[in-house]
Amino acid sequence: MFKARIKADNLKEFIGTVGSLVDEAKLNVSEDGMQIKAVDPSHVAMIEANLIKSAFDSYETDAVEMGIQNRSSRCRKGRYGRPGER
Repeated sequence: MFKARIKADNLKEFIGTVGSLVDEAKLNVSEDGMQIKAVDPSHVAMIEANLIKSAFDSYETDAVEMGIQNRSSRCRKGRYGRPGER
């Protein structure tokens, strides 16, 4: 179970931090907050981002792991791709 309330801008900044580096990442949710660890596709850089429980307006959870996908990077790739690849 995962139930939380947070300002959209805060969550967007948290996810966007990772989105500039990777297209997909695992989001670990625990009693202490959220954590993302991800490695770029070429395995050159790694990013770790934490969002502590106090950043949320309300926060209730059991330990949960979720996958997230950065859709905006796919849109950018499609926009600059060759015709027929969009």
